[in-house]
Amino acid sequence: MNLENNNILPFINISDQIISDKQISAEETLLHKQKFIDACNNDDHELVRTLINKNLIDLNSSEAKDGFFAAIDNKNIEIVSLLLENKLFGARDLENLALLYASALSNEKMVRYLLTQTKITEKERNKAFLKACEKDDKDIVALFLKDKHFDPANSQNAGIIEACEKKSINVIPLLLADPRINPADQNHAALKKVWYSHYEIPDLLLLDERMTSTFEDFLLSNLFMDKSGFFKLGDIPIFFDRSLSQLPEIPYLGNSLLKNPLIRKMLLLNLHILIHELGHVLAYKLVYKVNSRVTVGMNDLSGFTAPFPKNKIQTTPLKETLVALAGPVTHVAMSSLQVFSGALLKGTPFWPIGLASGAIGAIQITGEVAYAVLSIKSGGGDFADISRQGKLFLVAATIALFAQVYFSIMMTSAILTHE
Repeated sequence: MNLENNNILPFINISDQIISDKQISAEETLLHKQKFIDACNNDDHELVRTLINKNLIDLNSSEAKDGFFAAIDNKNIEIVSLLLENKLFGARDLENLALLYASALSNEKMVRYLLTQTKITEKERNKAFLKACEKDDKDIVALFLKDKHFDPANSQNAGIIEACEKKSINVIPLLLADPRINPADQNHAALKKVWYSHYEIPDLLLLDERMTSTFEDFLLSNLFMDKSGFFKLGDIPIFFDRSLSQLPEIPYLGNSLLKNPLIRKMLLLNLHILIHELGHVLAYKLVYKVNSRVTVGMNDLSGFTAPFPKNKIQTTPLKETLVALAGPVTHVAMSSLQVFSGALLKGTPFWPIGLASGAIGAIQITGEVAYAVLSIKSGGGDFADISRQGKLFLVAATIALFAQVYFSIMMTSAILTHE
């Protein structure tokens, strides 16, 4: 620790002086301050005790504070205890700051001692705990979890949220093992911090049985109100993210329209993106025999699906093509059903609803075809993934998609012309 007066005077051994109660000069006062700091730095608790007992050091001075933190640096519990037990020094309330300081230094020995000081407030304990979570210091965090005076779920489970924000991979499992902690608190804030990080971290949270959600939140907040949030559909983790935006710029105000809340609600964009991604989920399950986690972008038409938990899957060009094609095919199938149902309402009092439903479905099918073209051009997306498997797979996937669209058009035409 940087001590301002560390070089004012040379070190003088107290044993060479005779300490008395006579009037002390300003020069001697400086000398005693320096001796106190040096004693704290050199673990000389006897000298510290002597200076205190003879009233040769002002315990309200900055030098007393510097010496105190120097003793913490040097893990000298005897000196720290000596100072904290003194009423004059204790009145400065430095034990609260001391715990945060020791935690920041990863000073396990000192943190263990300071946690026994009942005068340290819950608020200050929480600050020191958050610092340990931030630093990914599992040994210090373990001490706090064992402390009977401390609740690790303080401040709405801020500890695990801080650990996730800093990607503290060693601390997160320790926190999740504590039943007092709720990793789903603050609308799954901890999971949101790590969703895009290394798979191992989000998997730890997603596999926790406390990571729950409600269907009401899913319908009202995520699908129709454009709010970021997490939902578990069976064993499929789904994250609706307002910050995600991966698609390339779409001409003719395309991006602006996709970000418009009213248009997104009218076209049920969140639902359609989810259906597309669930196609990938089904393919991962059938082709690779693994579960997946889904992200739905709420700024454009972005979305992605990844294996969950992280698995070392053996890929082949055919398998990769099937998984990539499953999203567009599933979405076109769902949109086609929407068009068919709308066409069936022709000639009924509900024809306006049918017309709207059919129009939305047709827009979605057109959008899926446009996305396939944009994907190849931009080098990102399902058909870009397919193109990387080889021209043969790209041609086959293109034929499959357009054949499905053609079938949808023919079926709709047949329904509309049927008397």
